[in-house]
Amino acid sequence: MRKFITSALVAAGLAATAATGAHASSGGGHLDIKTPDWSWQGIFGHFKEDQLQRGFKVYQKVCATCHNLKHLYYRNLEQIGLPESRVEEIAPGKPREHFQAGMAKSTAMATFNTVPPDLTLMAEARPGGPDYLYKFLLSFERREGHTKLYNKAFGNFVSMPRPTWAAASYANEPVEGTKEQKAEDVTAFLRWASEPNLEARHELGIKVILFLIVLSALFYALKRRIWADVH
Repeated sequence: MRKFITSALVAAGLAATAATGAHASSGGGHLDIKTPDWSWQGIFGHFKEDQLQRGFKVYQKVCATCHNLKHLYYRNLEQIGLPESRVEEIAPGKPREHFQAGMAKSTAMATFNTVPPDLTLMAEARPGGPDYLYKFLLSFERREGHTKLYNKAFGNFVSMPRPTWAAASYANEPVEGTKEQKAEDVTAFLRWASEPNLEARHELGIKVILFLIVLSALFYALKRRIWADVH
């Protein structure tokens, strides 16, 4: 029995060591970057329309050159407060069409030797979700002897160049704020893009909970009336 317990402890220790190593190699480790308090978290969470509009501007100028949002329709932008006329200006075709790729695959392979990933679900694709994405955008650094940049959040070298935050502006409509603010805004936009109907689900969930509370109260009152003579 003692031999069995010892073997189990050794196996558990090896598993923990392997898990720690895997965590470190996949981007684990402490990063001294404080993540924002995201407004959409919790059952009463909601997106901030002005933040989503700023985040879309950052996506357009910083991300869209390489990355696409192929699961999102241009018409979805009306949900973040953009007028229909503005959406028609943004869409290269019809607003009912999906977002189009910012970079051809052949160009991407020639430039980065890889195809930049689609960002529609990126805010939810990795453990940590928006927190990870926010840290990733702010964790690029150059290391001696390497042509690629190292990303501390990812835990490895990446083909992606450092985001050009200064490009995130229009001629008459600048995106104000620091790189941290822009990273926060575009992360919020990408979280919305991954689930444009999140607020509708929250509203429906609250209505269902209220309905169940009322229904439970009615059933309880009915039960008391039916069994009143017995008790």
